[in-house]
Amino acid sequence: MASLIELRDYVKSKGSISLIEMANEFRTPKELLEPMMERLVQKGQIETWVPKVMHSPCCSDGKSCGCGGEEKPVRYYRWVE
Repeated sequence: MASLIELRDYVKSKGSISLIEMANEFRTPKELLEPMMERLVQKGQIETWVPKVMHSPCCSDGKSCGCGGEEKPVRYYRWVE
């Protein structure tokens, strides 16, 4: 399991990353990472944002290729300067 510092530093190195990508990178279920990421948001060290859903041919079902669909958008995190 990653520490808050490791998660924060990883977001800083990437600039912007999705919760799903973080879970894959740290081999941790996103359900365990999300509360940790929210803690960093509360501290003001990172911020969260949800991109507008853009349907492309690869995500025609609204869920594949990292698309979350309008009912469950993919959450992203980015470094706060």
